[in-house]
Amino acid sequence: MNILLLTNMGRCEESPASGEFVRRQFSAIQNISSDELNLQYFEMPPAALAKKSTFKRYAVFFSSFVKKHLFSRTKYSVLHVHFFFPTILLAISYKLFRNPKVKIVTTFHGNDVYAYKHSPWWYKLCHSFVEHSIFVTARLKQNFYKQDIKHSILCAGLLPIFSVDATVNKKYDYIFVGTLDKNKGALRLKEFAQKLPEEMSIVIVGSGPYQGDFKKLSERNNIVYHYFCDAQKLVGLYQQTKWLVNLSFNESFGLVISEAMACGLPVIATKTDGSLSQISHQENGFILEQGDSLSDQLLSINKQCTTEKYRTLSIRAQNSVEKFLLPYVAKEVKKIYFEVTRK
Repeated sequence: MNILLLTNMGRCEESPASGEFVRRQFSAIQNISSDELNLQYFEMPPAALAKKSTFKRYAVFFSSFVKKHLFSRTKYSVLHVHFFFPTILLAISYKLFRNPKVKIVTTFHGNDVYAYKHSPWWYKLCHSFVEHSIFVTARLKQNFYKQDIKHSILCAGLLPIFSVDATVNKKYDYIFVGTLDKNKGALRLKEFAQKLPEEMSIVIVGSGPYQGDFKKLSERNNIVYHYFCDAQKLVGLYQQTKWLVNLSFNESFGLVISEAMACGLPVIATKTDGSLSQISHQENGFILEQGDSLSDQLLSINKQCTTEKYRTLSIRAQNSVEKFLLPYVAKEVKKIYFEVTRK
């Protein structure tokens, strides 16, 4: 069976981690498939990402797909689309012009649902071609325009290397991992970093529109900035830190929350679908109401948390993530491929 994963994300110098969780899922499915499945992967190519205009970027993206896959000798049984619109248009084109029997599976990650709460007719028409929908959280599914559909709830998947190492000493108080943009709370994070007392420290990992601000802030001794860290380095940083802070305005799942919790870090997060799906307030972390300034709350949680309370939070955090592990997710996605092709 030939399977093609499609995503409108891709690696580039400015965003080396972009789409990494999709590539990880692809590799995990590939590792357990042996000779049963022939998996291929298509993401936004570097030539497209280099375009400043959104129209030009997608024009290159679409033309690259046409050249590489629409007229390819390989005939796919399943097209798995990550991020629904406009990537779904590639899958629909393949179904209409190459193989009418192909089954389309879509994973919805967040903005591909949130941005279309009042779904236009063309959005609904595109979804009519989808055989099975995957949502990264049940809360995201609840925001979808249509409820009575074939679907599964599966996150992108957590690598097993994220784990606790009790022999590592805590070197930092806080860590933030994510895109440094407005939606991920970069301005909140900047304010917090500026207010951070000298005796406390924070590690910031990420790239984005505000990365220059954090690179400048890292001139302070208690602020460490990394433009990018691979999974192995991230594990080490998590293990050396007490708390993960997640300050997003909208978050459908938030894989970094799972990563940190697997390493024993309680998470302090703003109230989003992603945080509510993973965090029980004061049980394995803390959920903060959305607001402009959160610095005082972030500081007080750290200062007021006793050693025994922190230990309990840490153990519960670690125990909360077993269902999000990548091997489990990969097996479930593989089952979906076989189920849709049997119909």
